[in-house]
Amino acid sequence: MTMKEAKIENQIWMVENLDSDKFKNGAIIPESKSEDEWKQRFAEKQATWCYYNFNSDYGAKYGKIYNLFAVTDERCLAPDGWHIPSDEEWQQLASACGGIKQAGKLLKSSTGWTGNGNGSKTNIFNALPGGELIITKLNTGSSPFCHEAGKCSFWSTTKNGKEFKWRNENDHIYWSLIADEDALSRDVAGNYGLYVRCVRN
Repeated sequence: MTMKEAKIENQIWMVENLDSDKFKNGAIIPESKSEDEWKQRFAEKQATWCYYNFNSDYGAKYGKIYNLFAVTDERCLAPDGWHIPSDEEWQQLASACGGIKQAGKLLKSSTGWTGNGNGSKTNIFNALPGGELIITKLNTGSSPFCHEAGKCSFWSTTKNGKEFKWRNENDHIYWSLIADEDALSRDVAGNYGLYVRCVRN
């Protein structure tokens, strides 16, 4: 698998979202084609992926959205030579791009973001505003997909632990870029569907 990449200080990052339907050992990761399928696989603690809006037309642009079980599966989602970044590696990336409060300028793509949200023309990460999938009790009856053109979010391999005390310790930290903000934001999720970027080993 050949991936587009960029050297950012001492790290080498993919500059496109992961788009694999297999683990490193060749095992197929099942696709979820509906919210019910996504919820069922989460309940069964099974890895899965989907396209934004469960529509394959979005795949070429944004890649695949993965659940947390795909990210943490011991069969390894990242291709040979790569790994999914830890929270610490995301922090290193933010530091290399001017700090967490302004890194978005260099990380967001220069087109596609709503309003004045585009990144600079010298962007080096090309983060596209592919939205996210959020399953909560509050969105029952409405689409679980949100924020296309306004946000993108990426998994880390780091568990929450006790840092975000109001969230589950086994949820994972993730990082987001938002259209109307220059900063990188950091939060915790469990049953979300987010994108994956990898770092060279």
